[in-house]
Amino acid sequence: FLLTAALLIALLPTQVSDIWYVSLSGDNTDGRTLSTAWNELSQINWTIVQSGDTVLVSPGVYQSSLVVGRSGVSILANDGQVTIFGGRSTPLPECGLSSYTYQTARLIGIDFNNQSNVILDGLEWSGFRVYGHNQHGIRLSGTSNTIRNVEVFDNGKAVFGGSTWYPDQ
Repeated sequence: FLLTAALLIALLPTQVSDIWYVSLSGDNTDGRTLSTAWNELSQINWTIVQSGDTVLVSPGVYQSSLVVGRSGVSILANDGQVTIFGGRSTPLPECGLSSYTYQTARLIGIDFNNQSNVILDGLEWSGFRVYGHNQHGIRLSGTSNTIRNVEVFDNGKAVFGGSTWYPDQ
């Protein structure tokens, strides 16, 4: 039994203040509809998103980090898989590997940015996928945040120690 974002919002017990949209096919006007949606995660106008609001992110591969700019919001995958790709296509080395070619990429996939009471939910397993970043897939900060149905892998930093690479973070 899968719930779409729209059905989930309809079932919420309290009134949602506003619904905002992010879609790669949006025209980046104001985020109020799918056609006027912000067209990248970095384009979300957090000055107009308020606590209690919901941000629906449409499926696709996003090329920017999600930096949460408001406490008390819900960020939901909207009817499919949302991928936040850091740009590093070379997988991190295994611990103890004797050589590794470093590839430049964004550092963080999702940054909670000291915001609290944020819900990040893919609505089904792997609704959000976060990978290919050179430090944190998800940087946790703030308090009482909820993360569900998010797949985080192959994020971290390959650190050269002597003659062997050791990934961390």
